[in-house]
Amino acid sequence: GGSNRRSGGGGRGGGGGIPFDFSSLQPLPSLDEAKRWLKQAWTDCEAMRILKRELYESRISCQVIFLAHEVSEKALKAGMYKLVGLNPSSLVNHELHCHAQAICSQRPGRFVSLINIASKMSSYYVKSRFPNQHPPYDAPVDVYNESHAITAAEYAEMVIKFIDEVVNED
Repeated sequence: GGSNRRSGGGGRGGGGGIPFDFSSLQPLPSLDEAKRWLKQAWTDCEAMRILKRELYESRISCQVIFLAHEVSEKALKAGMYKLVGLNPSSLVNHELHCHAQAICSQRPGRFVSLINIASKMSSYYVKSRFPNQHPPYDAPVDVYNESHAITAAEYAEMVIKFIDEVVNED
């Protein structure tokens, strides 16, 4: 029963453990954790939208892209918590396609586009932030433009809306 369910480490910021069944070494689904992660994803989405409105007045495309990745990652982790749980190694994994594949395995056929979107966004986590990920003399601010940012934001909106349905379904 429930006696084997314990919380693991709370991660960098503390505040809550990872629902985990130590007797089977499996993460446990947790609607509460799913909703907590989804709530943070929605606030990141709000920040992304604010920056997106300023795209044509400044050179912030790479920041919009990074936030799009953050929105997607947190939403996908919320989906993982809802459907299968999230183990400590998945918690620190930033590869969107890994989370999308795990979600798809729980709902065959329903999430196929999620894997495609996640794969397209996977490179954004590092490349939208660090100059050493680009040719010499180029920084992310030089590489990404408004079109890239708008596309990434649209993908993030699709991911979070989709996962919101998953987390809030019965």
